[in-house]
Amino acid sequence: MDPKKAADLAGRLRKAGPKGFGAGLGIFALAGGIYGLTQSVYTVEGGHRAIIFSRLSGIKPDIYVEGLHF
Repeated sequence: MDPKKAADLAGRLRKAGPKGFGAGLGIFALAGGIYGLTQSVYTVEGGHRAIIFSRLSGIKPDIYVEGLHF
């Protein structure tokens, strides 16, 4: 989405809703972003290898070594 259009939409939502709606929407978006980030990070313990299972596409062909992955 074009940044100008997104800013215009956010401005209209802020004016259209009750007082504090824009702040609540921002907090909700921030919480969703933090949740998404924490769910996309995984750790492979030392001495192990990992494969990833996706609910959409099944088992991925990649094998991940130990460490922190996104």
